[in-house]
Amino acid sequence: MLNIGIIVAIKKELNEIKKKLHVYKKINLRKYILYIGIFKKINFFLLQCDIGKTNASCATTLLLEKYKINYVINIGSCGSLKKNIQIFDIIISQKTCYHDVDLTAFDYPIGKIPNLPNFFFLILI
Repeated sequence: MLNIGIIVAIKKELNEIKKKLHVYKKINLRKYILYIGIFKKINFFLLQCDIGKTNASCATTLLLEKYKINYVINIGSCGSLKKNIQIFDIIISQKTCYHDVDLTAFDYPIGKIPNLPNFFFLILI
């Protein structure tokens, strides 16, 4: 059976997705609560991580460490400033970049990490 991990930042996102799943298990996973549910014969592992990329990466790592997950979906606004984004909107970026890296003391522009490109382009397979 296919196992899909869904990482959400805030409770509102978690609750909206939980409404769509038949949740059959709730597990305390360190500081997180994991909900395991099924939808259309697919297992979903729903985990709220709190806001921020460090929280998201910690929760994702823990999920992948404990369970055989085939795909991970990170749900959220990704820091968007657009007011018209609603829950369940699908946003696919054409390119992304860091906004919170500051190595200007070493003569790099804001957002630049040495030896990495300024932008990361999305490749859909």
